[in-house]
Amino acid sequence: MSEKLRETGISKVIGLPPEEEKAVFEYYNIPIEFKEGDKTEEEKEVVSQILNLMPDFIRRYGGVPVDIKQEQIYFLENSDSLKKQMTGGYESEGFYSQAKQMAVIFKSKGILDDSHKLVHELLHFNSFQSLEGKEKNKMKQRRFGFTIKNKENDFLFENIDEAVIEKLAVRFDRESFAKIPQISKLTEERNNMIASLVEQYPESKEFIENASSIALNGEDFEVASSRHEEIEILDEIIKEIYMGNRENFESEDDIFNLFAKAVMSGELLPVARLIEKTYGKGSFRKLGQETK
Repeated sequence: MSEKLRETGISKVIGLPPEEEKAVFEYYNIPIEFKEGDKTEEEKEVVSQILNLMPDFIRRYGGVPVDIKQEQIYFLENSDSLKKQMTGGYESEGFYSQAKQMAVIFKSKGILDDSHKLVHELLHFNSFQSLEGKEKNKMKQRRFGFTIKNKENDFLFENIDEAVIEKLAVRFDRESFAKIPQISKLTEERNNMIASLVEQYPESKEFIENASSIALNGEDFEVASSRHEEIEILDEIIKEIYMGNRENFESEDDIFNLFAKAVMSGELLPVARLIEKTYGKGSFRKLGQETK
């Protein structure tokens, strides 16, 4: 029997007695009033398939998946005015709103790319999230995946969190998109492009294989990698941790899985200890400041 799903993206409430905690969870489980963004039948089918496949993927990394409904996911036109209205001017191809408990995708290059962007936002949705406060109507964010909000209201490790989420999005994409009828053919074509590019440019193998978007542009390939700079930083950290602790791990992927588990389950301490062991005392907080 499958484990019970979370009703909202909120995993934990800190600072309130149990009877008031319930009110906070109920607040974040209210019906959504946002009415824009009717999905096409194709988009509805793809969303349904992704939502069916997502829970087992989340459990693999120790997380408790959220019971996300179709009505909480929106595919909107990619217009500058709408983006500005919804994000306050922040440049984004999509976002997860904790306050409204919804995921929004601004449509761009087609259903395959939009599906990848959706997976990224749904992984945020399913990540560990905690709130803290003394009054139910004045709760503040404390943890969001790997991100920690400190007393100075800085969001530490935000770039690390984005890198982990995108690497997981690529992993879900490569494992699952071929199983979704509406995008399986596009996925096969994309995978053939990846193989062709890796053969032509073996020195860029890792970048190509982890690309979030690959398409033909005339006679050339157009390759895009979401959160590329953040991923490079994370990969370097993982490599250094592995090199300093090879006696305890079989591969760098074992280290990444600890980061992924911290994002999904909230178990941050194993990663914090590894960072302190590798870089020295105080290095965890320092890294948080450097990657906020």
